[in-house]
Amino acid sequence: MPKRRGAFGTTGQTSAGSWWARYTYNATMHRPGHTFASRELADAWLSGERRLIDLDTWTPPADRRAAAKAEALMETTTLHAFATEWIAKRVTRRGEPLHPRTREDYGKYLDGMLAPLASKPLGRISAADVKRWHDSQAGAPSQRHKAYSFMKSVLKSAVSRGLIAANPCQVENATRPPRRKHKAAEVARWLNHERVVRLADLVQPRDRLLILLCAYCCVRTGEAFALRRSDLELGAASGEPFGWLTVERGISTYDGQRHEGETKTSDLGNRTIPVPPHLLADIEVHLDRWAAKGGDGLLFPSTNPIFDFRTASQVNGNKARRGKLGYGWHHARQVAGRPDAHLHDLRHWGATLWDEAGTPTALRIALMGHAQPGMTGQYTHPDTTKASPYARRVSELAGWAQESSDPSTPRTAVLASILATMGTDTLADTLSALDTDQLAEVLPLLPSDRIAAAVARLTAAPGAALHGKVEAPSVT
Repeated sequence: MPKRRGAFGTTGQTSAGSWWARYTYNATMHRPGHTFASRELADAWLSGERRLIDLDTWTPPADRRAAAKAEALMETTTLHAFATEWIAKRVTRRGEPLHPRTREDYGKYLDGMLAPLASKPLGRISAADVKRWHDSQAGAPSQRHKAYSFMKSVLKSAVSRGLIAANPCQVENATRPPRRKHKAAEVARWLNHERVVRLADLVQPRDRLLILLCAYCCVRTGEAFALRRSDLELGAASGEPFGWLTVERGISTYDGQRHEGETKTSDLGNRTIPVPPHLLADIEVHLDRWAAKGGDGLLFPSTNPIFDFRTASQVNGNKARRGKLGYGWHHARQVAGRPDAHLHDLRHWGATLWDEAGTPTALRIALMGHAQPGMTGQYTHPDTTKASPYARRVSELAGWAQESSDPSTPRTAVLASILATMGTDTLADTLSALDTDQLAEVLPLLPSDRIAAAVARLTAAPGAALHGKVEAPSVT
């Protein structure tokens, strides 16, 4: 096909009849990225390129095309569309896709709090727009902080891809977590062994052990909901009761359902926790009465058939109001005089307790299921099974003492020691579940005033479970 070399550049005709153009500048061949309908248009393009060089305003045609494409995308691609693609392709620092719960949360930000900005094209979102949005969400500081941090990360990617020149998220200190009204440290300082037991007595009997495990074993509630019978190993060693709790899974909620997966910190959260021996009797009672049957039976099965796993709402219950009796954690914390206490505060208190028991810092961090700090932590994997002496010390701080080193010490004696610490209602419910033979073994080991109070509680209720099994002893 005809080709013509001029003083600046070359033009030619394609087999289809259109015209192309090209030129060499700075030892690099440059093309327009498209063909022309006539030779005159191809020559005009070359003349325009020469003029840009003479005016010293020239940039490579490929760069100009990319900039024009980016500008078009800025004007047509909304924050919602770009963020949706970002969420789908985003990976964690470990190279894994985002957790489904995280993806769901990000989507809720776009459709909810961020909606006024999400509908705008990327190029039309200014720093002033972001500032106005941030000011308008002052009533929800915690959610605003999370939504802003998400948006800033998304727009940072838009900058790196050349879609926008600068990140409009420039609000000072906006990524700093807001100071919360709830102060876990204050609640942790308020908690002590007596108050933890009191709270455990006040929740539903099926959740008593959950409260104690969160407090004394520092498990997260999501981890507790995933525990199964097979995760518990109970026995006796050197005449002293012992137990091991294996934590390898957690429960999270997304897509309207409860899902079993990794712990919050993935493999860093997998650990074996030595159970403080004063909890073993509670565990035995719980396994008998509340845990699902079978080796894979959940320790804390759901009471709602809609969910496969127990939920925080089921544990939280409701506080007493308008003449209605309360139940669950909300009721317990109200009666205990600390209505601002959260379930997670038990874990805070437990971490302090293990520290008080002398547990080394690295071992305590591992027991909590946290990542070890710093680069050294990436190569440090403490063996949590070595924490058993500190577990014993935790029980001693709770007032527990091993009465005998004889391996044949009856389990009922250990059970009686924990029954003696229960509140009257919980003690009555527990005794009502025992058969006549079990009562005959346990009752002689309990203080007579505790038995009298429990029997009085049950005989006062319709269909008292102990009626006909035992009479209230005389208390002198």
